[in-house]
Amino acid sequence: MTKQPTILVTGGASGIGFAIVEAVLAAGWRAIAVDVDAGHLASARKTLGERAELRFEQLDVADDDAVVKSIAACEREFGPLSGVVNSAGIARDVPTLETSAALFRRILDVNLVGSFPCLARSGEGDGRPRRRRNCQPRLDIGRHWE
Repeated sequence: MTKQPTILVTGGASGIGFAIVEAVLAAGWRAIAVDVDAGHLASARKTLGERAELRFEQLDVADDDAVVKSIAACEREFGPLSGVVNSAGIARDVPTLETSAALFRRILDVNLVGSFPCLARSGEGDGRPRRRRNCQPRLDIGRHWE
């Protein structure tokens, strides 16, 4: 494993997340693009191609157990993560008064709660205690710990 920085990008197969993956690769860093949508992942893989510095992973950020397993697999391959970009998000075109509680919970789980497990579980692979910063559920670019 090299000292090359590695960034995990949630929602990395489309939209802003995909653009961030492209920027990370252009900077010479390694990228792990995770996304729940298999079609978006296939399209991103086709566009970016297979590269040693790029990994694609299907992942629902709202599934804490899957996040733990996915990050562990990525860290076994690339070493500890240098940072996380939380770009995963969903929306539905449903009027507020017609939105079910289940749909509202799902949106919150992906858009808000899902960013926390990715950030909290990253960096555990090297066994060093870290003080994490920027744990707010927002688009965080850069290092999240010291």
